[in-house]
This record gives sequence, structure tokens and C-alpha cells, in this order.
Amino acid sequence: MKKVRKPSPSMIVALTALVLATSGSAVAASLITSAQIKNGTIQLSDINSKARKSLQGKTGPQGPRGPAGANGTNGTNGTNGTNGAPGTAVAYATVNSTGGVSQALNVTTANVSKPATSTGFYCFSGLSFTPHNAQVTLVEPFPVGETLALAPRVVLGTPNAGFGCPTGTQALVTIRKDAGALEDHPFSILFN
Repeated sequence: MKKVRKPSPSMIVALTALVLATSGSAVAASLITSAQIKNGTIQLSDINSKARKSLQGKTGPQGPRGPAGANGTNGTNGTNGTNGAPGTAVAYATVNSTGGVSQALNVTTANVSKPATSTGFYCFSGLSFTPHNAQVTLVEPFPVGETLALAPRVVLGTPNAGFGCPTGTQALVTIRKDAGALEDHPFSILFN
């Protein structure tokens, strides 16, 4: 039987170099040690997905709530714009068809009288101000078929005594149908 010779150290180095050269980077990478890697050079994209999953643990419990942050500064008026000047209305009221007053400022039921003989007339007197202008808006519900047929009219100052208003009347509101007949109907009035 022939005796097997041990390879020489130079032969071992040559064979190792041959294996490394022919096996590609897989074997070469397995021979890289942590001492040869510079800190921060391995990126997450360099690690395969299976290895990444094995590095993830279970989510831990939620920590305590942190302290509240400081209040922010107040914003500017921006898109909301600035407040407008105060309005000039000195009084307003909603008057029902019998002359009763609700939702009012500086007008009470005592300031409104309704002449018993005059349908569609509402007299304002004893007001604590002098009305310079007034605007009347009719309040729903409208009589059937008369949605747009009613027309209010305001007379300021001392109206003609023939309307049945008391002495000292400061404003008179009349409401007429298109055909000209007077109509009792609720309305809102704004004085300035």
C-alpha cells in the first residue's frame, strides 16, 4: 500500500485561495469577521428580509403619557378677517299679527298699538329713541296663496291721525296685499 503524503502548507494556502476564487462572494462573506466591518457601513437593505424578521421582537407595552406641551401663540385674524364696526341698530322686534312683541331690543308690547278699526296698521309710540330709519320683513307663515303678495310699508314721524294711531306715534307699519287690501300679518322691524 502506498503511503499518503500530507500536503505542504503552501499547498493548503493554494487550495484555499482556489476555493475562495471559484466559490464567489458567498464563501468570502462568511469569512468576514465583525472586526473587519466598520461601524455604520451595513445598511438595512444589505440584510435579507428573513434576517430582518428575526431581529424584530414583540411590541412592548405603551409607555406613560408625556407632559403636555406649551400652548401655541394666538393666530392672526387671517382668512376670518377683522371684526366689523358695531351696527347702528338701536332697536328691533318681532311683532305678531295682533301687535304682541317678542325677540326684542328697546321695543315692548306697550310700544305697539293696533287700531281696532284699522286692519293691517301697527303704530309704534313711546320709544326711548328717535327712529331715523326702519326696515320691515314679513314673518312666515303666509296666508295661502299670498307668499309674495304682501307688501309692508313704514312711515316714520307723526303719521296722519286718520289711521287711528295714538298721539305721539313715532312710526307706522302697514301691510297690504297686492290687490291693495290691508292684511294683519306678523313681521320683524329693525330701527336705526
